[in-house]
Amino acid sequence: MYFERYAIAIEAGGRMRHQHLQGVADIRLKGDDQSFKALIKMLKQFVPMAVGSKATIQIKALMSGQTFDLMLGYVQKDCGEPYYSIFVKAVSAQELADGRANYSAVKVAILPYHMLIPLSISSATTK
Repeated sequence: MYFERYAIAIEAGGRMRHQHLQGVADIRLKGDDQSFKALIKMLKQFVPMAVGSKATIQIKALMSGQTFDLMLGYVQKDCGEPYYSIFVKAVSAQELADGRANYSAVKVAILPYHMLIPLSISSATTK
């Protein structure tokens, strides 16, 4: 198992605004259940999850229409919020900026005109 590249961000979702990690990764591994279980076990070493908590790790393959580049924008949707941080491997600052721009273009394209609101996006730095 090997992570070619990734971008993992801290965001707050839903109505409750619970902070969580959201990311996209290009991972080389076998596609069987045993490999996915090993990946989850490995990730749990780096994500503090209290025993008995309802915390979970979900791994999903990209679906039709989803690309690494578009998902780079999606995982940055909370960019500029005080809690926001992003952690990357083999993803440049330009790729992050392009991801935000592409995600904003897709998001705006699917909104009805009367719902358009101005967006303020600050630049992210790689860590």
